[in-house]
Amino acid sequence: MRITIIGAGYVGLVAAVCFACGGHQVICLEKDEARCQMLSEGQCPILEQKLPEMLTRALSKHTISFTTQPKEAIPHGEMIFIAVGTPSREDGQTDLGALFEAVEKIGKYAKNGAIVVIKSTVPLGTTENVRQLIQDTRPTDQSTIQVICNPEFLREGSAVDDFLCPDRIVAGTNDPNAGEQLFDLYHSILKRTIPCVLTSPINAELIKCASNAYLAVRLSYINELAGLCERAGASIGQVTEAMGMDPRIGSEYLMAGVGYGGSCLPKDTRVLVQTARSAGAPLTVLESAITANRMVTVRLAKRVAERISQGETIAIWGLSFKAGTEDVRNSPILALIKELSINLNCSFQIYDPAGCEFASCYPKEIQQKLFTTPEKALFGSSALIIGTAWPQFREIDLLALPSTMKKRIIFDFVNALDGKKARYAGFEYYACGEG
Repeated sequence: MRITIIGAGYVGLVAAVCFACGGHQVICLEKDEARCQMLSEGQCPILEQKLPEMLTRALSKHTISFTTQPKEAIPHGEMIFIAVGTPSREDGQTDLGALFEAVEKIGKYAKNGAIVVIKSTVPLGTTENVRQLIQDTRPTDQSTIQVICNPEFLREGSAVDDFLCPDRIVAGTNDPNAGEQLFDLYHSILKRTIPCVLTSPINAELIKCASNAYLAVRLSYINELAGLCERAGASIGQVTEAMGMDPRIGSEYLMAGVGYGGSCLPKDTRVLVQTARSAGAPLTVLESAITANRMVTVRLAKRVAERISQGETIAIWGLSFKAGTEDVRNSPILALIKELSINLNCSFQIYDPAGCEFASCYPKEIQQKLFTTPEKALFGSSALIIGTAWPQFREIDLLALPSTMKKRIIFDFVNALDGKKARYAGFEYYACGEG
């Protein structure tokens, strides 16, 4: 099938490469000329397992190409996927500017009979608005373009596997035939049989936000429970391990830490809260979870302030919002750094495994504080904060670390290390959710 993908970010690039490696002919429309050129040369601009190799393979087979020209990309597509960014504004509303810009070009250049698939996360009612906008921009005899809401459920760091082995595929459309065509496309590349959900556009829009909002509530509860464990002398690890044995609960998303971040959960929760309030059906549990998530960094900063004096230097291992990605959007570690800077006027020395290759992705004020090894980041520091659970941190020999710290204190806020080993190595060790 001929496929057009609009947007070469996390979602769009993963979809484009996976479809191309599955034998489909893909053109990816990307407005950033530098990014487009980079991708055309086989350089992957994001840290994502398997993606660089698959990009190289697709380019060598000539099943994928990148362009900045809508006239070239959009008429090519029998299916046109919209995967542009839809960030939330300060007021909680979704910025749909890039999406409507793409829709305008689709209305102008798409061939009759094309199917438009919205992968971007959008508020309720957007799919129908897009369908109407496309119809209004085209002649009456060329208005047979169907629009489907097809939410993505990708996790950064494992996005390729999630795309090729999803839990389910959701198609929100008023045209069952268009939905079945989308399912057939996915079945041509998927590695196993999975459930396909054919539903209305508004249901599909809600499924995405509701799923992420539920995970946010779950994480916020566990992080508040971790605070109780710290005060009561309990162990969040042992508590959640036993909780997870209950099949009604399960073991996923029970890991205490610095709070949720990234591009999806913060945005989707705000959008859903705003939508619910506008509809006169406020989601008070979700609103409380958002507040609780903001307070995690306040709680953890207070723990640090109990052991660190004004103006001291703190080493930080891990900056991205989760291991396996360079993405620092809404990273709770950045929020923690800000909180500590205000309260302690301290300085930071940061190491992140993605920092050398993807330093340009980080805020400029952070780039100046990056170190090339975890050992170098420790030099002259009074404490180490572990903020992201990169697996390589667990493999570091704590006994072999240079004794260049002023104080040997570790705040392991993602419980990445073995506490017994850390204490044996002479560190004063504080874990998240451990009293």
